[in-house]
Parts: sequence; C-alpha cells; structure tokens
Amino acid sequence: AGTLLYEYAQRIDRTSEAPQWPILAELVRYQSQRLGFDLPGHEELIVHLRLGNAKGYVGTASDLADYVEARLAELGPSVSRVSIVTAVHFGASFLNHHRDDGQPARASAENRSKVAEIMRLFAERGLRARLISRADVDLDFCTLANARHLVLGNGHFYLCAAMVSGADTLVPPWARSGTDLDIDELLGSRRRASGSP
Repeated sequence: AGTLLYEYAQRIDRTSEAPQWPILAELVRYQSQRLGFDLPGHEELIVHLRLGNAKGYVGTASDLADYVEARLAELGPSVSRVSIVTAVHFGASFLNHHRDDGQPARASAENRSKVAEIMRLFAERGLRARLISRADVDLDFCTLANARHLVLGNGHFYLCAAMVSGADTLVPPWARSGTDLDIDELLGSRRRASGSP
C-alpha cells in the first residue's frame, strides 16, 4: 500500500481498459511532494537506462554515450548535465529459470560494468553526469515524470512516466525495438490532450 502502482490500481475505473493518465499524473504530483526529493532541473537531461533481463538495454556504452552527446549538442548550452536513472531488474521467470546456474549474478556484474563504462565515457567527453539508482522505484518513476528533457529507455513502465510528464521526450532507436506500441502516436496523444502543438 502507498506505492504509485497500488494507489493507481485503487483509483482507476476498472470498467475501462484504457490508461487513465490524469489519475497517474495526480498521483505522481502527490508522491513527488510526499517523497521530498530534488526534482530534475531545466538544465538536466534525464536518461532512463533499463538494465537486467531481455528487456534491458543491449547496446554498447559507446552507442549510448554517442546518442546522449548528440542530443545535448542539439539542446544547446542551457542543458548542461546528464542524469542516468537506472536499476538492474530481473523478472521472476528469469530468476526462476536461472536460480542455480549463477546467471543473475553474472548478468548483474555485466550490467554494472556497462554503467561504469558509460560514466567513464561521459567523463572523458567532458559531460557533467550523475547516476541515480534507488531501491524505491517510485522515486525513479517520479524523477522521470518530472523531467524537463527525457530520453526514454526500454519497456512500457517508464513510457508511462513520459505520458504524465511535460518533458521534451526523446526516443532513441533501442526504445523502439521490442515493442508493438506506436511510441510516436502515444506521445502525440499526450500533446493533443494537453493542447500543445
């Protein structure tokens, strides 16, 4: 009880299968105030990096660093800091299947190594960057939902954060792979609902 997912499930109209974005947006505002953390600034590019099992980021550290560096150049000097929001997640089926073979530990080590390589590349390129990785997924979700500039990661959960945010949302190639959703149409519906061009 008390989590975003729990509260959302309690408040939605269960007769409708459609996402109920206004309810989620209201809960994000409330949770962001309740949790009392620093919201992302206008100068910050928030990058969601999903790691873990099959839905995790499979590109190289260099691919991600190149993409982020190019987007920062496009955004201009007013956006001067990168924050990578990440956590290593493994689904129950992955854990059950690999419980005794040590695969989760190896995969976790590989993912942590990839994050370290990404941060090293950012430092080499002179990019101000920080890593945000918390045990409380609501904090990560609220960080993404409060971003002014957001690079989507893989998976639908954090696409939901973009749907209730006012962020300038960037969709890298790896966020498009492995989903049957039309991300551009979905993000376009967000702009139409808010009256934005």
